[in-house]
Amino acid sequence: GATVAGRRAVLGHLQDLAALSLEVLDKLEVLPRAAELSRLFGMDVLSGFTRGTQLRVESLLMRVARAAGLLLLSASQAQVRSQPALECLPLVMEPASGFYWDPVLVLDFKGMYPSLVVAHNISFDTCMGHARRAGAGPVCRLGVLEEPWALGREAALHLAEQFLGDAATSETSGCPVRLLPNGCLFVAPEVRRGLLPLMLAEVLRLRAETKAAMKRAADPALARRLEQRQFALKYFANVTYGYAGASFSGRMPCAEIADAIVASGRRALEEAADLIEQAEPRARVVYGDTDSVFVQLRGASLEEAFAVGRRLCARISALHPTPVELEFEKVYFPSVCLCKKRYGGLAYSRPPSEGGRPAFEAKGLEAVRRD
Repeated sequence: GATVAGRRAVLGHLQDLAALSLEVLDKLEVLPRAAELSRLFGMDVLSGFTRGTQLRVESLLMRVARAAGLLLLSASQAQVRSQPALECLPLVMEPASGFYWDPVLVLDFKGMYPSLVVAHNISFDTCMGHARRAGAGPVCRLGVLEEPWALGREAALHLAEQFLGDAATSETSGCPVRLLPNGCLFVAPEVRRGLLPLMLAEVLRLRAETKAAMKRAADPALARRLEQRQFALKYFANVTYGYAGASFSGRMPCAEIADAIVASGRRALEEAADLIEQAEPRARVVYGDTDSVFVQLRGASLEEAFAVGRRLCARISALHPTPVELEFEKVYFPSVCLCKKRYGGLAYSRPPSEGGRPAFEAKGLEAVRRD
């Protein structure tokens, strides 16, 4: 009798654990999100859990490539290991640590990496290699390709005369080739639209439409499904850079493409920080990380901070090609910044005149202690 009762207790405990696990899965919407990811990428749900993100990128990239009459490269491990090393790192500014009683604007480049891919036509089929290795001199390799190549002497001299002295002029000179900050050459979109820009432009468009439909949805179930879909699209857009930069275990990595994306983002953040301090006398950039910049407005009120932030975002966004956009995310008032990746404060997403209320945020900080 005791043995039967003990077994019944154990089975009851296991049943409770299983029910609790299902409740957690339901609360976190793990299965609906996985189903939406699988529906978007055209793959089974199990592969979405057990296989990496490269398969998801390839599932869409292969469709785009097939429509363009192209095939994807299948690189060997030896080819992946022998490709050029990555050279560029995202910009993480050294923060001005301290407590800020002034408003601190948080400005963020919306979907920076996928937007840069679309704006600068960065793709496997538009990349022409590195400028310093593509002249009339020695030949060079591109990505994991084993066969070296070189531009013809006439083409190399034409590029040198036109714009190789200044990367910024390559986008305005009408030249059919673009030079990005890492020194890599890409064909202009007027000549050939790359596969990655085509794919990501469609993903960004679908996400914008999904978010708009989500706001209009009256049915809660439909709104949740649209939320899961836009999350899947956002996830896909953000992992595309990692597909090109997977220099160790990648299936089709390309160091030139990964460096071009990172270097373009780094330059965009540096230029934004410089322009902010030039355009607004009270502004002081206190921190920057990859795609966002933190700006202290000395002596400004909360309402003034929102007005200045919106004006700065509009001005900087106008300087970049579509769809690169600097977005006004929030205002910290007051706030504290300890070091890189560790800051917090009272965050306002809207000014008080528009019904905005503060919400405490802590990033990388221990906000609650229990000892």
